[in-house]
Amino acid sequence: MTDQDAAKDAEQVYAPGTLEEALLAFQADPPAVLKDAEVDAKTKDGKPGPKYKFTTIQELTRQMRPRLSELGLLWKTKVGLDDGRPVVFYSCMHLPSGGKEEGVMPLVGGLSTMQSLGAAISFARRYSMITYFGLAPDIDTDGAVAEVAAGKLITKGVAAQLVAEAVKLDLLGRLQLASSHVHGSDVGDCSTAAKATRMMLKLSEGEAERLFSKMAEIGGQKAGESDDA
Repeated sequence: MTDQDAAKDAEQVYAPGTLEEALLAFQADPPAVLKDAEVDAKTKDGKPGPKYKFTTIQELTRQMRPRLSELGLLWKTKVGLDDGRPVVFYSCMHLPSGGKEEGVMPLVGGLSTMQSLGAAISFARRYSMITYFGLAPDIDTDGAVAEVAAGKLITKGVAAQLVAEAVKLDLLGRLQLASSHVHGSDVGDCSTAAKATRMMLKLSEGEAERLFSKMAEIGGQKAGESDDA
């Protein structure tokens, strides 16, 4: 038997016994996720901006499915409401052991039309998978990239959602730093919920989406630290 044959046999024999082992194996050998779409962004005044490449949810799922299947991982998403907010619930289950982790990705941006709602759902499904499995994130959304890149400012409702999420995750004290980071400059005093809501109105829809994702990531890290303790 050659070394190559032995390596193949070892790969076939190995089966992760827990969700954590499966995720570790995934991180050691993740699939190559290729970007299959491109959009022409525009500046706030409507002038041509930079071009962005990204991976659509359809292509991401296609590229991820074989590796997840090898490790016995089942990834699921569904749209629903969490405390009255439209969200995408996601979960990752290790079928052999039954180990499971769940999370929530808020839907943000203009949701008044089916097109904008579909774009928000596609973004949430795609970004939840990217962040959960530690893949290299893209910059913008699927169908809504042009609108987000145009720098359309968020509504008061979205600003309130951002602050409510920060309060829920006990991140209000870090909101000014986090929001200033995605905005590219200091947004101002966020020491109280009322002040923070006013400051969040400076953010574009794209910046708000990145801030939601960042808070979800930090919230997951804090939850993991609590479990370890």
